[in-house]
Amino acid sequence: SNPYEIRIPSSKRKSFLDSILVYYHYHISDFKTPNSLEIIQQIFE
Repeated sequence: SNPYEIRIPSSKRKSFLDSILVYYHYHISDFKTPNSLEIIQQIFE
């Protein structure tokens, strides 16, 4: 057992990623959703 390993359900990871994007949209006026969003979502799965 690795004490540094954290298991987070896929739904929570997706929610976290969505929250980050909302945060950036709110705080960076010309922020655009990255073209690589699909790849980022696959990594978070």
